[in-house]
Amino acid sequence: MPINRSDKKALPATTLGAKPGDFAVGSLESRATARAMLHHSQSITKALISSGLPRMFREEAIIIRPPDTIAYHLASDGSIVEVICREYEPGQFAANIDQTWQDGSVYDGNCWVHSLEDVEKLPATEPPNWVMIERR
Repeated sequence: MPINRSDKKALPATTLGAKPGDFAVGSLESRATARAMLHHSQSITKALISSGLPRMFREEAIIIRPPDTIAYHLASDGSIVEVICREYEPGQFAANIDQTWQDGSVYDGNCWVHSLEDVEKLPATEPPNWVMIERR
C-alpha cells in the first residue's frame, strides 16, 4: 500500500549534493551517499512496499539514471531490503522498497520492513550477487 507524505515540503534535487552515481558501483562512497539521500526522506513523497511478491523481470538489469538512487540494507534475519528512489517530478521522489532473501527468493520471514523509518534503522550492505545494476 502506498504511503503518501505529501504533507512534507519537498527539497529541490539540486540541494542533495553528491549522488551515488558519482562514485563506483558498490563503493563505500556510493553506499554512504545513497544512505544520506535516503535520510532526506522529506523529498520522498510516496513509498511502495512490494515485499512478499514475486520479483518480475529478475533477469533484467535495474536501470538507474541520476538523480535516481538504489541502496541495499541488511535486516536482522539476513534478508536484503532494496530501496530504489525515482524522481517523478523535480525534487520529488517515490521509493520502491522490496525485501527478499539473499538469493532473491520471495521474502516470508519475520523481520518485515513496514516503512522508510524501518529501512533507515538498518545497516547498508552490498547488492546481492544476482542483482544487475546499469547506471546511465
